Amino acid sequence: MGRSFRALILILILLPWLLATGALANPLQAAKMRAAASRPAAATVAAEWRLTLMVSSGAALYDYCILGVKSGATDAQDFAWDVPAMLSSMNSARLFLYAPHPEWQGVFSSFREDIKAPASVVEWTVEVSGNISGPLLLEWPDLGNLPDLQATLVDVADNNREHDMRAQPSLTFPYDSQGPRQFKIRMASPAPPPQDTLHCAFRNDQATVLYWDQLAGGDTVAGYLVFRKIGEGSYTRLTRKLVKKRYFLDRLAALPAAARTGPLTYCVLAISRSGELADHTNELTTPVP
Repeated sequence: MGRSFRALILILILLPWLLATGALANPLQAAKMRAAASRPAAATVAAEWRLTLMVSSGAALYDYCILGVKSGATDAQDFAWDVPAMLSSMNSARLFLYAPHPEWQGVFSSFREDIKAPASVVEWTVEVSGNISGPLLLEWPDLGNLPDLQATLVDVADNNREHDMRAQPSLTFPYDSQGPRQFKIRMASPAPPPQDTLHCAFRNDQATVLYWDQLAGGDTVAGYLVFRKIGEGSYTRLTRKLVKKRYFLDRLAALPAAARTGPLTYCVLAISRSGELADHTNELTTPVP
């Protein structure tokens, strides 16, 4: 049952009181609130992107690899998008950065480009190898051009220490040429914003009509407590006993005139049969009538 329909049912249930008190003086406000409660969620992030990683030394020696996702790609080897890395050089000093995939059991086991299938969390393993020793610099210069993804670098050799790639543009690390140094790159879609569970069906200077979604706890919930605060004040409990239904009418006649026409904020707590807090709604500030 949609939120707009539920809001309409609540208004119909409370219609006699609303008509008697003149609380329906501004039905447009209720319509606006129902429309706001049913607005669509934000769009998801883009499904295709590429990230360049670069490693360099102070001797102007560098290498790079490219990680990304693309519709149609898989986590296995895709010959159209996964490009092998040639781990050889005519120079006496060598430095390489690549994505290792010995499990693919192909002709090549190291890749300069590694493209995977889109997912909410995608992780790569990359390695740095070479025959030089000293501090090296690992960078990700084009991360700022990517969608709003959570980007984490895991330094496996440093006890799996995690680095927020959005907060720092590079990492300097020691390298001793004794073997590959391994990192993991984890890209995750941002967590969706929490869904509002408390909604306003109606608000004017006489009443507020609230309703809320099913909260955690299910059959163990004995009832609900409703709280309200005026402006920036403290919360006041509105219900002496537990509310059994998932809607509530707050009569505002006893409030001072300034409070009845000012911002009112509500929160609902779900109480279990054992008397403990099972869950709670979001805080909801109702529009000023």
